[in-house]
Amino acid sequence: MVSVFLKKDKFSMNMFSRRQMRKASLLAIPLAIALILSSTSSFSAEIRDQGKEAHTLKLTDALHEEFLADEDYALADALLNATWKQVKLNVSEDQYKKLLQEQRKWTSSGRDEAAGIHASSMPPKAAFIRAMQDRTNSLLRIVRIPPKAGVYSSPNATFTVRINEAGYASITVEGNAEDGQGHSCEFTGKGIINTYDWTTLTHDDFPNFYLLFTRAGAELVYATGGISQGCGAGVNFNYSYTLDK
Repeated sequence: MVSVFLKKDKFSMNMFSRRQMRKASLLAIPLAIALILSSTSSFSAEIRDQGKEAHTLKLTDALHEEFLADEDYALADALLNATWKQVKLNVSEDQYKKLLQEQRKWTSSGRDEAAGIHASSMPPKAAFIRAMQDRTNSLLRIVRIPPKAGVYSSPNATFTVRINEAGYASITVEGNAEDGQGHSCEFTGKGIINTYDWTTLTHDDFPNFYLLFTRAGAELVYATGGISQGCGAGVNFNYSYTLDK
């Protein structure tokens, strides 16, 4: 009888611990959002104070299309867009409305201002890449979580995550994608877990792809076309995924 009570007590403590962790995770979202909003305001003030040092840059639609031919720029743009997609999936409607206003402000003027500061020490294209990377890092604070092993699914693709905790925490991804018309593609990737950013996965002799874990599941991104990843035309594994229960 004593052992039964001990098991029940241990179970209750574990349940209490999980509830506390879940509560802490949910409370962290508004705090992260508040920090992002306040840091953006502080950065705008810093830009005004350093106006004499900043270069005047403007990312037009035409310039953006031109820059997308550069792999580093295309990757920074793809990761920013995918991170923003995960923000929408992971926050409440009210939180999303606040962040959407801030994102629109950043797109209309904040990106140019940030790039203008960076342009004092690098070419304009590199300055815009840095501005997008900085914005991505800010948004990641809202959505990222430690990696979870398991099977992840989307409507047209699935992949399995295996985590090796020995030494550096390495991760292996094995998946399959299809286009709904009988064409499919197997994909694999290996990398070292990055708990603060997108995890880079090497993909045989193909370009790298990138993985982010969030409360809503995971996001896979590659900035090149499906054919460049060893898949047929129309086959894609750029998706938002949910962790199978």
